[in-house]
Amino acid sequence: MVSMFIDVVPNRNSRPAVLLRESYREQDKVRKRTLANLSDWPAAKIEALRAVLRGATNLANLEDAFEIVRSRPHGHVAAALGSLRRATDAPALGRWIAQFLRRDA
Repeated sequence: MVSMFIDVVPNRNSRPAVLLRESYREQDKVRKRTLANLSDWPAAKIEALRAVLRGATNLANLEDAFEIVRSRPHGHVAAALGSLRRATDAPALGRWIAQFLRRDA
């Protein structure tokens, strides 16, 4: 099971870092992975996200809590990759493109 939470990490000479983290199990150990740094967010946005992560259902102001910074289209890339794989006898080319796309994601 994977769960997300907000973690506040103290820094010595500056304000604490506010991080969106994900916890998961790797064999018998519990690990955590940082997904985003929320330190620049206002406190109200952080509290709104924290409430949603805890299961709150009042989502009235949630649209204001997020800003889309970057959106990557992927449908046309998948279609081009599929066409390339069908058109060529070189599966290595398709594997190279897929590897390139995974690396860039």
